[in-house]
Amino acid sequence: CLRAYSSIHIQELCKEWEICPNVIENVEDEVTKVIDNLKIEFPRLQKWDNSKIINLLLDREKDNPKN
Repeated sequence: CLRAYSSIHIQELCKEWEICPNVIENVEDEVTKVIDNLKIEFPRLQKWDNSKIINLLLDREKDNPKN
């Protein structure tokens, strides 16, 4: 799902999450659309809840060292 990180909406979500972890409770429609597109591109994700995908993306962002 590395392609998700190229989305400005996902990047903004990651930045907001670093400031306030509760941001995942109020995800914008644009983020939902990105996730829906990921589910189309990667059919295995269709069984996953959006919150699970968001948490996965945020966890990977947290573990990824900043340049």
